[in-house]
Amino acid sequence: MNALKTFWRTLAATATAMLLFAVPAFPQATTGEITGRVLDAAGAAVPGATVVAKSEGTGLTRQGVTNSAGEYTLTQLPPGSYTVSAELTGFKKSVRKAVPVNIGTRVTLGFDLAVGEMTEAVEVSADVPLIETTKSDISGVVTPTEITNLPLLNRTFAGLTIIMPEARPVGNFDPTKTRIGNFAMSGGDGRQLDVNVDGGDNKDNVVGSLIQNFAYESIQEFQVLQHRWTAESGRSVGGVVNVISKSGTNELHGSLFGSYRGEQTRSMDFFEKQRKTADANFVKADFSRQEYGGSIGGPITRDKLFFFGAVEKFRERSDNILTQAAVAELSAIPGAQVTSAIPTPYDDTLVTAKLDYHPNSSHSLFARFALQDQSSPNDQIPVPATADLNNGNTNSTKNYDFVGSHTWVMSGNRLNQFAFHYQDFKNEILPNVTGVPLLDFPSVDTGPNVNTPQQTTVQ
Repeated sequence: MNALKTFWRTLAATATAMLLFAVPAFPQATTGEITGRVLDAAGAAVPGATVVAKSEGTGLTRQGVTNSAGEYTLTQLPPGSYTVSAELTGFKKSVRKAVPVNIGTRVTLGFDLAVGEMTEAVEVSADVPLIETTKSDISGVVTPTEITNLPLLNRTFAGLTIIMPEARPVGNFDPTKTRIGNFAMSGGDGRQLDVNVDGGDNKDNVVGSLIQNFAYESIQEFQVLQHRWTAESGRSVGGVVNVISKSGTNELHGSLFGSYRGEQTRSMDFFEKQRKTADANFVKADFSRQEYGGSIGGPITRDKLFFFGAVEKFRERSDNILTQAAVAELSAIPGAQVTSAIPTPYDDTLVTAKLDYHPNSSHSLFARFALQDQSSPNDQIPVPATADLNNGNTNSTKNYDFVGSHTWVMSGNRLNQFAFHYQDFKNEILPNVTGVPLLDFPSVDTGPNVNTPQQTTVQ
């Protein structure tokens, strides 16, 4: 019994020490702020005024009190639209509606209180200032409107990043991530970025670039910092990207999408036209692509508990056609599995599920899970193909990503945030055949692919 008591005391002491002395798991931006001054009609500071911001989507509230200079700051505001009010006994209540708060931004919002009864409310309709005057970083936000309305190939948020100044698309350095998407800033090659999703690290620390893609229907908005970011957004010399996923609100919302592309709508590319010129019998490869999915989110308990989920499926079927010379040479090799075209299917499934809980104005919690299950066989054979099926490969990737966060407003000027992130990435590139020799000629290959086997794990 004494040993059991000692165990529990030791465990409690260890947990307490971790809470008191732990370094924050990730300080990257997932929220925004509202700051400003409250003045009277004569332009004098109004200390002691109560400023309240209420989310128009979820009812979440943050409250602050102005200091002796009439200044206030409301932090840890999930991005969205807010109604902000300022009030003090002896003055009319002032209200600003539809105040937009984006990820990583600080909105400057001032109030001028008129003398009168607090039961009287003055609604102010002035626009929020467009220029950020309290920070010096050079950054921008890709807003929900842009994510919803701008056309995008392959439905990756990395592809939309290039609408920001200095950002440009670049290739990937890892064959396991050719469809994830990548970009670069400040003259870099895409390896120097720091990318975070809901505060969790989404960068491959081995080869650089993104490690996982997320359901595009689940992305709410993201911030792109090009220069002069603060120390909390370090670990990068080529730019910082902070992404947040969607949450449910007090209204039930959903979406459905689908697209199809077949060989009838695909013309020959430059290289296929060259092959057609050299070989009149050349026929372009079969091709079909389907993308479909949807999302749904809403309240479980109004103003307190919300859910959101998104599922996307990407299915592509195409062939890598062998050259005539390769077919002739491979046919002369005993044991070679010769075919006129190598099948190169691609499948990708993306799932996101999220819960948000706001028990009261002092506490807010969220938990988000994301899955990516990807498969792309025979993608290690060069194009056009100069190998047989024995030289093909399997290429499968599974990503699991979990983020949880608890924000506690302890008082007007004290706030604590606890965050947890777990990511499991596993990729395997395996040969189609084993136990047979690799025959690597200058013009053709047969046997186990030279790039196999490979395995990459990240946790």
